[in-house]
Formats: sequence, structure tokens, C-alpha cells
Amino acid sequence: MPETADVVAYLRRIADDELYRRNAFRVTGLPTDAGPRAVRERQKKDAARASVGVPFASDPRLPLPAPPTDEEVRAAYDVLADPRRRLVHELFWFWGEDVTACGCAPETHERHDTAVGSHAEVLDLELAGQTVDWSVVRDDWDVFLEDDDPRGHLLARLEVLDDVRLDAAAPEALTEEIPRALVATILARAVAGHAPGRLREEAECWLLDADVLDDLVVEAVGDRVAAIEARLAEARELLDTTPLTAAQRLRPGTVAELGHLEALAPHHRFRSLAALREDAAVVLNNAALRVVGRRRPGELAEALDVLADAEALATSTATRDTIARNQVEAREVRRATSVPAPGPSPAGSRPATAPDRPASRRRRGLRNGPAVVLGLAIAGGVIGLAVAVVTNPRDAQGVLAVGIVIGTLLGIALVAVLAVGTVIGTAAGVSAAVAAGARRCVGWWSRRRPGRDTARDTARQRAVGWSAAAVVPLLAGAVAVGVFTGSPVLVVIMLVAALLVGVTVALLVTS
Repeated sequence: MPETADVVAYLRRIADDELYRRNAFRVTGLPTDAGPRAVRERQKKDAARASVGVPFASDPRLPLPAPPTDEEVRAAYDVLADPRRRLVHELFWFWGEDVTACGCAPETHERHDTAVGSHAEVLDLELAGQTVDWSVVRDDWDVFLEDDDPRGHLLARLEVLDDVRLDAAAPEALTEEIPRALVATILARAVAGHAPGRLREEAECWLLDADVLDDLVVEAVGDRVAAIEARLAEARELLDTTPLTAAQRLRPGTVAELGHLEALAPHHRFRSLAALREDAAVVLNNAALRVVGRRRPGELAEALDVLADAEALATSTATRDTIARNQVEAREVRRATSVPAPGPSPAGSRPATAPDRPASRRRRGLRNGPAVVLGLAIAGGVIGLAVAVVTNPRDAQGVLAVGIVIGTLLGIALVAVLAVGTVIGTAAGVSAAVAAGARRCVGWWSRRRPGRDTARDTARQRAVGWSAAAVVPLLAGAVAVGVFTGSPVLVVIMLVAALLVGVTVALLVTS
């Protein structure tokens, strides 16, 4: 029947989390069996109240959380003027204790009103952001639907309303629609609320057919899906001109919304949601790829965040692989352009540049300059003493003094090299070349080791480089002493001194 179909369609349209908030009888405070005369009188009273600014009074059995507005009151009276819509609102409000007109058993009205009351209270609490137990509502409706037949009451009301647009099939259709409408109110709250997973589990407890439940889920998320599709279309139009703006159209709102819907409609069960997530992932990926292609340092960090969101949304392996490759490329571009870590710089600070750790090591070496000079002076004294013992010259003290002076000069020279390195950022001469070569050797060896520690390897390269720069002159001196004096003992002593110097410099550089 066309008219019966309209009644059912109307119930499906209003069966959401505000089913009771908009109920015409709750808004006006009229009983469900109020006649046309009672309705007109109440409407006149409400109009008089509105003219002097007196708030409207809703049903005292379950008052609205806030007084209804003028618009809500007008809408309620429009419903009461249409018997087809009024019958639906009667079904979901208190029938009262009077059973003389309908002929129902008093227990039928009592069980119906108990179910309606608990359902309305729970929805009010959910709308207020509270977490509630739906099992009482489920039990109350189960008792009513199993023990009573609403069709008898609805048929009696049909005769009273006496409207040609309502036929005898309407009570049957509405009774069959009740379980579906009850679950629809839960799913509507799940879409708009803060706990979609919990409410989805609650909806599954109402013993609806799985296909019917899935259809209800698709209907519940329909408006959200349409809004996301509209934003995706807008983002696609912006991809070629302003890719970053295109991504911002979807972040963070749309990404978060898709995550919310995932708890209610998992993409592995709902192809439409899987396709929507995939489309969003592709748009975000393409936007990030265009941003990376522009190689603007200030945008690359956000491009990586966009790719991370795209990866989280992607549902196909091919798309995830593509996004992963683009993430690698984005990181390489970011490193190549020396993008600093994101975040505001302190006021008055120097512009951020690539880290210069060797310079900080050299400054530490300068702070320890006296120790370097003292160490090399002692090493020079040891070498001078060794020369005096082997050659047995007439002036042994002079030889010792010369060794100390030479060692001290070497220490001063090393500190000077460190100072020059601090000023101009590089070492000069043979020592610098040897240091660089040593660092490359250590770096090559480190890269070949599995499970290497990059930070430790870098420190090791610096230590070896500076030690080599300090030791090379001493090694050259040892070779010269061996050639001119022919004394292996003296050569060994100088080699030990060179080793001590190298260790000392390494400790200073890595300290």
C-alpha cells in the first residue's frame, strides 16, 4: 500500500538518536489519546505563552533537558495535524493507564510505557555524553514485543484517527518495523557519538539479521560518507594548483572521521567504506608527492605527515607499497635540502643549520688545551731522556730540556691547529688529510658491520682522525731517530710515546 509505505518511510527517517527529543507529545505535553479539540486548546495556550515570552512546558513525565523552542513547538503541532505522522509518534510515547478506548490489557500499556521510558532516558544520557548500560532497554522492549501485540492498540487508534490515508496494513507494518527502528537509534548515536565501537557491539545484541544490521549501518553512515565524498572531490580539484591545500581539506577532520567510521563500519566488511578510505589515501598520497616534487624545505615535514595519514588509510597492498616508496623519497629529499627539525625557533636565535658536531668537539679540545700541552711536554721529556741515555752526551740535562721544549711546542702546535679548526671549520696540511683518510677508513669498516650504532661510529671516526693527526708527526720523528741513531730502544720509546699521545687526543676529542 502506498500510504502504508509512506508511514514506514517516515518512521525510518525519524528513527535516530533524537527520536524522543522531537516526539510531538513530549514537546507539547499532550497525551497520546488527545482529541482534535484538546490539541487546538493546547496550541492556543502555547501561542499565548510564546507571545509573552513564557517558556513552553514539555511532558512532566519525562521533561525535555531544555525548554522547546518556538520552531520545535510549531513542528510538533504540524505532526499532530497529520494522522500518518501522529500514529508513529504515538507508538514511541506513553500510552497511559486508560485502556477503555483501545481495549488493551492494562499490562500491555504498562510494559509499553516502561520500554519507552527507559529507552528515552538512555538516549538522553547518551546525548549528554554519558556511557550507559543498554541492556535494560533491550530487556524492556523484548518483554513488550514478546508478551504483547502492539497491533491491537494501533488498530484502535486507527479507527479513532479516521483518516483515509491510513489503512489496516499500517499497524502490521509499524509493528514489524519496531526492532529495526530501535537499533537505528543506537547506530545513529554511534555515528554522532564518542564510542562507535561500543554502540556497534550493543546493536549486535538486538538479534537482528546480519544483513539487516549491515543495511542499517550503511544507512546510518550515509550522510557522513556523502560529506567525505564531497570533500574528496574538492581536494582533487586542488591537487594540481595547491596540493598542500588539497591535503589540508582532508586533514585532520576527514582522516579522523574515517577512523571513527572504521569502528562502526570496518572496511573489511563494507566495500563502500573500503573504497572511500582508498580514495582518500590516493588523494593524500598524490598531494604529498606534488609537495615533495616542489622541494620546498618548509613543506617537506608536512608532506611526510600527509603520507603517514595516507598509509594509515590505504586498504590495498599496491597503494601501501606506493606510499612507502614515496615516504623514502620524501625523506631523502628532506635530508638533501637540510630541513631542520620542525618546531618554532626561540626568539632571537640564529637560523637553524645542519649540525656541526666536529666544531663542538674542537671547542672541547680547546678547553682542555693545557692538558694537551702538558701531556706532549711529558712525552717530549721522555723522548729526550731516552736520547740522553742511549747517546750518553756530555750535557744530558740539555738534551732532556730540549725534549721537553719540543714536546711543549708540539702541544702548542696541536692546540693551535684545534683553534684554527674552530675558526675556519677545517684543519690544514698533512694532519688534516691523514685525519680525513682515517675517518673514511673507520666509516667504511663501520658500514660493513651489521647492527651498527651510527652515533657511536661517528664519534669513533672523529677520535681516530684527530689521533692520527697528532700521532703522525711523532711517528715520523721515530723513523728519523731510528735512521740517524740506529737505536731500536729509542725507536720503541718514541712509538710508545706516540701511542700515549694518540690515546690522550682520542680521549679529549670524545670527552
